[in-house]
Amino acid sequence: MHQTLSSPTYILLSNAINSTETNFNADIIFIRRILHSDKYAFHLVGLKNENNDNFAFKSQFAISRNRQYRIKKMFDLEKAVYNFYKEKKKVSR
Repeated sequence: MHQTLSSPTYILLSNAINSTETNFNADIIFIRRILHSDKYAFHLVGLKNENNDNFAFKSQFAISRNRQYRIKKMFDLEKAVYNFYKEKKKVSR
Protein backbone atom coordinates (compact mmCIF):
# COMPACT_ATOMS: atom_id res chain seq x y z
CA MET A 1 0.00 0.00 0.00
CA HIS A 2 2.85 2.39 0.81
CA GLN A 3 4.38 1.95 -2.66
CA THR A 4 1.04 2.60 -4.34
CA LEU A 5 0.53 5.84 -2.41
CA SER A 6 4.11 7.08 -2.71
CA SER A 7 4.74 6.29 -6.39
CA PRO A 8 1.48 5.65 -8.26
CA THR A 9 1.12 5.11 -11.97
CA TYR A 10 -2.22 6.93 -12.01
CA ILE A 11 -4.10 9.21 -9.63
CA LEU A 12 -7.80 9.56 -10.36
CA LEU A 13 -10.69 11.45 -8.83
CA SER A 14 -14.20 10.09 -8.35
CA ASN A 15 -15.36 11.48 -11.72
CA ALA A 16 -13.16 8.89 -13.47
CA ILE A 17 -15.04 5.90 -11.99
CA ASN A 18 -17.31 4.07 -14.42
CA SER A 19 -20.12 3.14 -12.02
CA THR A 20 -21.75 0.78 -14.53
CA GLU A 21 -18.66 -1.46 -14.42
CA THR A 22 -17.70 -1.31 -10.74
CA ASN A 23 -19.08 -0.67 -7.26
CA PHE A 24 -15.77 0.86 -6.23
CA ASN A 25 -16.46 4.20 -4.56
CA ALA A 26 -13.73 6.61 -3.45
CA ASP A 27 -12.87 10.28 -3.77
CA ILE A 28 -9.21 9.74 -4.72
CA ILE A 29 -7.90 6.55 -6.34
CA PHE A 30 -4.21 5.64 -6.50
CA ILE A 31 -3.33 2.97 -9.06
CA ARG A 32 0.09 1.38 -9.35
CA ARG A 33 1.17 -0.87 -12.20
CA ILE A 34 2.90 -3.96 -10.81
CA LEU A 35 5.75 -5.08 -13.03
CA HIS A 36 7.51 -7.61 -10.80
CA SER A 37 4.62 -10.01 -10.18
CA ASP A 38 3.47 -12.99 -12.21
CA LYS A 39 0.10 -12.94 -10.44
CA TYR A 40 -0.96 -9.27 -10.22
CA ALA A 41 -1.03 -6.42 -12.75
CA PHE A 42 -2.36 -3.46 -10.70
CA HIS A 43 -2.82 -2.40 -7.09
CA LEU A 44 -5.56 0.10 -6.19
CA VAL A 45 -6.00 2.20 -3.06
CA GLY A 46 -9.11 4.30 -2.56
CA LEU A 47 -9.41 7.22 -0.15
CA LYS A 48 -12.68 8.77 1.00
CA ASN A 49 -12.93 12.41 2.09
CA GLU A 50 -14.40 12.49 5.59
CA ASN A 51 -14.27 16.24 6.27
CA ASN A 52 -12.14 19.11 5.00
CA ASP A 53 -8.68 17.71 4.29
CA ASN A 54 -9.08 14.45 6.24
CA PHE A 55 -9.11 11.25 4.19
CA ALA A 56 -9.69 7.68 5.30
CA PHE A 57 -8.73 4.45 3.55
CA LYS A 58 -11.85 3.19 1.85
CA SER A 59 -10.56 0.13 0.04
CA GLN A 60 -7.49 -1.51 -1.39
CA PHE A 61 -7.12 -4.51 -3.67
CA ALA A 62 -5.06 -5.98 -6.46
CA ILE A 63 -6.17 -6.82 -9.99
CA SER A 64 -4.78 -10.06 -11.34
CA ARG A 65 -3.00 -10.34 -14.68
CA ASN A 66 -5.91 -12.45 -15.99
CA ARG A 67 -8.32 -9.57 -15.31
CA GLN A 68 -6.11 -6.56 -16.09
CA TYR A 69 -8.33 -5.60 -19.03
CA ARG A 70 -10.91 -4.45 -16.44
CA ILE A 71 -8.85 -1.43 -15.37
CA LYS A 72 -9.88 0.48 -18.51
CA LYS A 73 -13.50 -0.57 -18.05
CA MET A 74 -13.61 0.45 -14.40
CA PHE A 75 -11.87 3.81 -14.81
CA ASP A 76 -11.49 6.47 -17.47
CA LEU A 77 -7.70 6.78 -17.41
CA GLU A 78 -7.84 9.83 -19.68
CA LYS A 79 -9.30 11.76 -16.71
CA ALA A 80 -6.28 10.99 -14.53
CA VAL A 81 -4.95 13.99 -12.64
CA TYR A 82 -1.56 12.24 -12.71
CA ASN A 83 -0.39 9.77 -15.35
CA PHE A 84 3.15 8.40 -15.17
CA TYR A 85 3.11 7.48 -18.86
CA LYS A 86 2.14 10.90 -20.24
CA GLU A 87 4.98 12.81 -21.81
CA LYS A 88 6.18 15.70 -19.76
CA LYS A 89 5.88 19.00 -21.57
CA LYS A 90 9.16 20.62 -22.46
CA VAL A 91 9.69 24.03 -20.93
CA SER A 92 11.57 26.48 -23.09
CA ARG A 93 13.74 29.01 -21.34
